[in-house]
Amino acid sequence: MKTHVVIKKSVIGWFNLYKKGKLIANLPPETMKELLPDFTGGYLACCEMDLSLINKLTEVE
Repeated sequence: MKTHVVIKKSVIGWFNLYKKGKLIANLPPETMKELLPDFTGGYLACCEMDLSLINKLTEVE
């Protein structure tokens, strides 16, 4: 199920994902490319994404 998220780039270059204003993930650039291949890496973005993909990534690591 896709959910609307806001993506903000942090000072150190990682990406913070927010759902309804709450931080749900802090991801490195490599992981963001894996999740959203078309993401350009801007400082602020909004998108719809399947949050279960994040859960699958954290299970592997």
